[in-house]
Amino acid sequence: MPIYDKAIEVAVPASVAYRQWDTPESFSRFMSGVEHVTERDHDHSHWMTGFAGVQREFDVEIVERLPDERITWRATSGARHSGSVTFAEVGEGRSRVSLHMDYEPDGALEAVGSALGVVGARLQSYLKGFKSYIESDHPSTG
Repeated sequence: MPIYDKAIEVAVPASVAYRQWDTPESFSRFMSGVEHVTERDHDHSHWMTGFAGVQREFDVEIVERLPDERITWRATSGARHSGSVTFAEVGEGRSRVSLHMDYEPDGALEAVGSALGVVGARLQSYLKGFKSYIESDHPSTG
């Protein structure tokens, strides 16, 4: 199972970044290809995605929450994947958001995409979108 590690620095405190990431319904606003996330309860959500004309649905379970520090999840349906996102203060009003994901491609097309670096690029794109979204929604007062 390929492993991906990506990170970005954002101009908000770790607690603000954590709270936003703990709101999966907002993901479609900053993650291209994520069409809709429905939170079934605080630990379970249903995702609808579309990439290159391929529609996917899957369910995610949050398996660990460390407030303001880390959220860990695993897919309970669809392509096998699990991961965590961590939040660390790096300076006054700034934090580092690190995304770790284990992902098993679901089919030949996704395996080729994974081998070509598409998955890693998409994860970095998610982090860049998150940075833009959270910094515009919560401007730094530094």
